[in-house]
Amino acid sequence: MNTLQPLSKPELRGIATGVLFMAFFGYVWVSTGIGGLGGYGSPWLFIFSLAIGIVLVSGGCLLMIASRDLPNLSQDLDQP
Repeated sequence: MNTLQPLSKPELRGIATGVLFMAFFGYVWVSTGIGGLGGYGSPWLFIFSLAIGIVLVSGGCLLMIASRDLPNLSQDLDQP
C-alpha cells in the first residue's frame, strides 16, 4: 500500500536548495544565451527571465522558511 508521508526537515531543505540552485544557474544560463544573441535579444527577454528567477528564488526561500516547523526525522508509518 502506497501512502503519502509528510516530508521531514532535511528532505524539504534539500528540495529548497535544489530550487535555489536551479534559479541561480538557470538565470546565468539564460543571461548568457540572451547575451550571445548579438543584440537580437529584446530587453523583454531579460525582464522575463529575471521575473522567473525571482519567482524561483522566492519559492526556494519560502520552502526554507516552511521547513523550520517540520521535525528532523520522518516517521516510519510501517512500524506499529
